[in-house]
Amino acid sequence: MYYKRAFLAITSFLTFMTSADTGMLFVSPIAYGISRAVRRRHAKKKNEQQTQGPKLQATTKDGEIINLVQEEPIIGFPAEVADIMEFLHNPEPFHRFGVKMPKGVLFVGPPGTGKTSMARAIARETGAEFITVSGSEFVNMYVGVGASNVRKLFEKARSLLRAGNCKSVIIFIDEIDALGCRAGTENSGGASEYNQTLNQLLTEMDGFKREENILVIAATNREDVLDEALLRPGRFDRRAYFHLPEVEDRIKILKQYCKNRPVDEAINFDELAKKAYGMSGADLKNIVNEASIEAAREKGNNTIAQRHFDIALHKAEQRRESLNRRSIRR
Repeated sequence: MYYKRAFLAITSFLTFMTSADTGMLFVSPIAYGISRAVRRRHAKKKNEQQTQGPKLQATTKDGEIINLVQEEPIIGFPAEVADIMEFLHNPEPFHRFGVKMPKGVLFVGPPGTGKTSMARAIARETGAEFITVSGSEFVNMYVGVGASNVRKLFEKARSLLRAGNCKSVIIFIDEIDALGCRAGTENSGGASEYNQTLNQLLTEMDGFKREENILVIAATNREDVLDEALLRPGRFDRRAYFHLPEVEDRIKILKQYCKNRPVDEAINFDELAKKAYGMSGADLKNIVNEASIEAAREKGNNTIAQRHFDIALHKAEQRRESLNRRSIRR
């Protein structure tokens, strides 16, 4: 890797070098030709790696492409995103009627209700590239840095579309309230930096062209503090509300998390779901994991039994009571 970079640097230097020496003038075109050949070979190899990879990928904040593995149970898709998913899947019929795809969807709900998992599932179902960031990553003490990061994020999405590797891109911004609070509610030290970052996000969303299938999904549990400019039509057009799962949904979630685990057949998931009243999907995932830990620690045991789930539920209740006491003291 390093010798390739050194070779490219040397050939680039020779390409632009001018000298009165006739030999150097002869070397420069040769070096330029070698440099172009190496660059073409490198680009061809990179494209082959991308096309041979899985159809659905996720992009980390460092720009590394990783495989997107769906591990979280999804109980149906919200009605607010059904037509958007169809648009991302097959945009041609919508373009024929002059339809403009909604630019943004806001997921609102308490922590642990599956907002991030839903965004991943939408990307998986539509075959879109998935770029995920956190709102706090744009908050910076230096003026202009946050706005620059927003520009780079959207430029990355547009470059993915221009490359032709995908038909659509989904940008997921988690905890957008760290970035999109209305004036006077932000806790960041630099108001100027905060305003520039927010304005840049609004500008980028306004700048989408009709043929650019870029969807911005944002998640928050504090809708009341968001700036009104973010919520107006033309930006975050749709809102999907996530609630704590009901009994039937808790049963499905528990069974999903117990897949591929040595669970005792005598376990009553209906009873477990009733005992887990008021718990989110993340809480249920933690209960199954805690029960698995208890079963693994028990010598001579081969299955996850009811007693292990009872211990896990008791621990979860203790944590909830401790959090409630802390909130009361505050």
